[in-house]
Amino acid sequence: MIMSVRCTFLFLSLALCTLHNESYMHNNFAKESASFMVASFLPFFQDASSHMNLGAMLHLVGKLTEAEDHYLTALRLEPGNQATATNIQRLHNIMRSKGLKTRDL
Repeated sequence: MIMSVRCTFLFLSLALCTLHNESYMHNNFAKESASFMVASFLPFFQDASSHMNLGAMLHLVGKLTEAEDHYLTALRLEPGNQATATNIQRLHNIMRSKGLKTRDL
C-alpha cells in the first residue's frame, strides 16, 4: 500500500510538473493530458492535506478556479487549517484582480 501511494504521488507530481513546465505551457494537448492524469488519481486522495497541496500546485500553474475548488474542499474537511486559509485568501486576491468571481466556504 505504501509503495502504491508513493507511485501515485510520483505520477501526480510528474503530471503537475508537466503543467508547470514552460515548454508545455502553450501545448494544449500536454496541459489537458496532465490535467486528466491529476483528475484520474484524485479519488485516492480525499484528505484535507492532499486537497490543499493540489490546490497550491494548481494555484502556481495558474489554474485558479480549480485551485479554489481544492482549497475550499480542504477547508470543509479541516476548517481550522491556517495554511489553507492563507492560501485561499491569496488566491482570491489574485482572482479579484483579474475580475474573476470568488466563492466562500
